Amino acid sequence: MEADNAMNILKACQMSGCLEILDLDGIRVSTDFMKVKKQLENSREISIIVEGPLSDYEIKGPNLAEMMLKRARFEGFKPKKKRRKKDFGHLLLEFAENGVESILPEQFTELALKKKKIKVREELLRALYEQFQLKKSRVDVGAMLDCYMHLFPDTVLPPLVPKKKKKKGRKKKKGKKSKLKF
Repeated sequence: MEADNAMNILKACQMSGCLEILDLDGIRVSTDFMKVKKQLENSREISIIVEGPLSDYEIKGPNLAEMMLKRARFEGFKPKKKRRKKDFGHLLLEFAENGVESILPEQFTELALKKKKIKVREELLRALYEQFQLKKSRVDVGAMLDCYMHLFPDTVLPPLVPKKKKKKGRKKKKGKKSKLKF
């Protein structure tokens, strides 16, 4: 007997009032059956025996996209020197600020590694491309940013700091140092 047939028998038992014991030993039933069984046992004095419920539930694994974005952020903050620590989210926020919704993977890699100098492994970037892939081998930067902001909502772009201009001055001449006698 299948789980569907057991559910039909249980519904028929609900309508008849004279049944006291329903023995379905050796039959696996669905979780819906177990819910109806509890309701029926609570409402009337009936004993229903089953082997156990089927495992008709879904097992959900980890969200790979979130896991990889967390790893990219971690690797960006991994360098020991403070000036080399970069937030991966700043790159994504700059794309959004410039109106970039999708980009080629090669351009993304070049911007992340060369221009922004974020220390993220290329294998991780490739895995991110696969997770947030659009048609024609483009990376969906908007979806990546949405997922990143869901994980780290307090991420904002750093304020722009103007670069200090180097003063042009006279170069010191290399030569003999004067010896002072005391």
